[in-house]
Amino acid sequence: MRLLVSLMAALLVTGCSAAVEGNAITQTGSSDNDGVDVAVLDTGDYAVAAGPPFATAGEVSPTSGNIVEAHRMASFVVGPWQVNNAFRSRGDVLLTSSTLPLPTIDIVKSAGAIPNELADVMGAHGFVTAFSTLRFSDATPTGSLLNMVVRFADPAGAAAAAREMAEKNPLPPGASPRTPVDVGHPDALATIYENPGTGEIVESFTPYKSYVFINRAWVKRVPGEMSHSPKALIQGVIGDQRKRIDTFKPTPIEKLGDLPMDPTGQMLAATLWNLDNQAPANMGAWPSEAWVHFETDPVKSAVLFRDGGVDYVSQRRATVYRARDDEAARKVAAGLGEQASAEPGVSPARPVKGLPQARCYTRARGESSTSAISWQRVRWQHKCVAFTDRFAFTVFSSDLTDAQQQISAQYRILAGR
Repeated sequence: MRLLVSLMAALLVTGCSAAVEGNAITQTGSSDNDGVDVAVLDTGDYAVAAGPPFATAGEVSPTSGNIVEAHRMASFVVGPWQVNNAFRSRGDVLLTSSTLPLPTIDIVKSAGAIPNELADVMGAHGFVTAFSTLRFSDATPTGSLLNMVVRFADPAGAAAAAREMAEKNPLPPGASPRTPVDVGHPDALATIYENPGTGEIVESFTPYKSYVFINRAWVKRVPGEMSHSPKALIQGVIGDQRKRIDTFKPTPIEKLGDLPMDPTGQMLAATLWNLDNQAPANMGAWPSEAWVHFETDPVKSAVLFRDGGVDYVSQRRATVYRARDDEAARKVAAGLGEQASAEPGVSPARPVKGLPQARCYTRARGESSTSAISWQRVRWQHKCVAFTDRFAFTVFSSDLTDAQQQISAQYRILAGR
């Protein structure tokens, strides 16, 4: 995971600066100062103005276009909760790397969502980019559903990769032999097996145009309880994914370098960055339909984004949500705060001096400062939420004072004060 984070950060960090000097983001709307006392805001060593705009992908690195294309494609990747509403939990923090953009074979291997043997097959057949999403059901019976959409250079490469991955897909230790299974799609190369301690697992590789859908579903059977069928989950996700990907317009491979690193033009530059430039592996400016894959509760967040008119979300150290207008931003911030406070073991923290609209929360047990930053973002120790103009924003830290410095600095960047 640390390798994955460093790879993603290294690819994206070029073209931005950690210097305090910069440009304030241009604001619109009727936002007032909401009683903010800038003179007493403690921003520590964080920047208080936006950095320089990000370049086009080709000016950053040879594979940055693959990253941005994965961000674009994520809006058209079916989330497990969209197949079955029960599958909406993140699961253990160690598994969060299975929900990520996967722009290179090295990152596919680092993420660990599929065996390395399958990543090698992808690389041999014209791999372009991928996006993976994984969710769990906390209800009885428990289970999980993985949906990974992999783009290849052409349909022939996709078909060859699907066949070879199905042939080389290794079994977990102690599992029963694989047997072919019908999941309602004749071109899906699907098998079923039993894994001790989990239950039935169905895995499938489906070539479709220049894509391969990689799916895995398992359900732990409970005596006397109705069970989700892993076959039904796979059938549903493949059917929905076909329809969804048909609405995606892929960027020609030779044009990937022309993609802007920040399609909004300025949000990413105005999103607070870390003092050492480290960032979570999902750093970038995301369409809100794509970003929902990273929210704690994607079902509630999708409704919050829709009602608030959130079109883009940018992630560096802070997370910034661009809403329809200033009133919508207030409601989005309130919704984000409600979701944070509803998590287990969370209680309100002390107010932020000089920033009355900010709300901070403390978790009884969270990730320490030595954990990977992507893990800290998911299982935060301290989190703050605030808003200004049409932006709602959140920060996290293992130290409350640091979190409050971050939220104050992010306010100043976005408010231009």
